[in-house]
Amino acid sequence: MVTDGETIVYCSVCMADTPSDPSDFFPMSVHYQERLSAAGRTSGGFFKREGRAKDHEVLVCRLIDRPLRPTMPKGFYYETQILSWVFSYDGIHSPDCVAVTAAGIAMALSEVPNKQTIAGVRIGMINDHFVVNPTTEQMEDSELDLMMAGTDSAILMIEGFCDFLTEEKLLQAVETGQDISGHELVKALQIKEKIPRRKALSALEEKVIMILSEQGYVSKDELSGPIENLADIVEEEDEDEVIEDGEVDEGDVHIKPVSRKPHHQLFSEVDVKLVFKEVSSKYLRRRIVEFATSQFYSGL
Repeated sequence: MVTDGETIVYCSVCMADTPSDPSDFFPMSVHYQERLSAAGRTSGGFFKREGRAKDHEVLVCRLIDRPLRPTMPKGFYYETQILSWVFSYDGIHSPDCVAVTAAGIAMALSEVPNKQTIAGVRIGMINDHFVVNPTTEQMEDSELDLMMAGTDSAILMIEGFCDFLTEEKLLQAVETGQDISGHELVKALQIKEKIPRRKALSALEEKVIMILSEQGYVSKDELSGPIENLADIVEEEDEDEVIEDGEVDEGDVHIKPVSRKPHHQLFSEVDVKLVFKEVSSKYLRRRIVEFATSQFYSGL
């Protein structure tokens, strides 16, 4: 739960036990609901249950979805659901930016292998001064309504409007929001360190680990460590030692001399498309940064 004043937002993340069919998108659904009980009310109609999501709630679902999706690894096919409920609303502090932060923290504490933690913040401007997470009363006089979400080093989502502000002012507002997001993430990362949890692996990572273990590049003990360490482990291994037949060390796998050719049948057409898209995107970004000329763009 994340609170702002007396506004309380509950958020949970759950993940399927088995991956779904390979696809080129991450199967994640977000459900955000502002319950009547959050404001101390009950439905006056015959049906006492909450109805379908309102347009405003659907928009908040998108605010949560957009910054989280880029933080997911390619090839992760486990269906994931984010459930966000407004448990209490004090009528002063808006719950939408709180819901974004709550979703980022819940995702960081879950088994879902997101790369970075996100936080949400709203920036207003009254009398030429920026206001962080303004109240509903302050928003009536604000010339700016800027909703942001991002990591400690990048902005992943911007939504809002303003009353004829200069570009310089808007950039200052974005910088202010980025700084505040970084401060919020410090607290979130402290919580994450207190509750360590092993993250799940994407389908591509599982296939790579399978090949590395079958061909004797890594041992069982090394596989139990973080996935980020595999590249260093493979580089440090002595090739003659690895391929030697027989028992290597206690607790190690039984290694047989095998071919180092990759198992093409393990990778599907979707895997190839994902990797090709990732490599081509990195290449194009580097080319644009290094050779940002009209001649280069015409050559594309």
